Amino acid sequence: LIVANGEPVGEELFKKRIDFANYIIAADGGIKTCLQYKVLPDCIIGDLDSFDPSQHNEISGVKILRVMDQETTDIQKAISYAQSLNPARIDIICSFGKRVDHTIGNILILNNYMGDAPLFMHEDFGHLSVILPGKTTIDGARGKTVSLFALDNVSGLQLTGFEFTVASDSLSPGFIGVSNKIIGDSASITFENGRQIG
Repeated sequence: LIVANGEPVGEELFKKRIDFANYIIAADGGIKTCLQYKVLPDCIIGDLDSFDPSQHNEISGVKILRVMDQETTDIQKAISYAQSLNPARIDIICSFGKRVDHTIGNILILNNYMGDAPLFMHEDFGHLSVILPGKTTIDGARGKTVSLFALDNVSGLQLTGFEFTVASDSLSPGFIGVSNKIIGDSASITFENGRQIG
């Protein structure tokens, strides 16, 4: 789990993601949210321009990795470090809000991510992930809202179990499919080529 330095998520989501994680990384100022919820991460990483470890006795024993590379953001540094741990998946919280440029940048980071482990960004009102070609099944989410955004040319798209189904369609980059609802016990998103965020 990576805790970023965006708008803090609510306590319920924070605790849920913490309980699910087996390694917690604070991306620079993300340590402030960790301390707000009285959780010590395993590691703090970044250029540390948002947090001064020397001013906080509460983080004694936490691994601190100062990376001064200004070509990458603190979240990119945290993702790179997380990948080195060979995770089954990477979750990120607190990556939206505060500054719109950071929010857009983090969505582009999600889009550009090419690692082996699935990457998810969570906020209080939803979750984002990249959907790759093949079949993605969503179970136990009847009544949930799903939005899809085409990142490049998508072909052979099929949606089943949704209010608005698609039998076979192609989407151009920049397509916005907002607020489709799951009406079945499970739903699936299948396509042959391309890349989407959902």
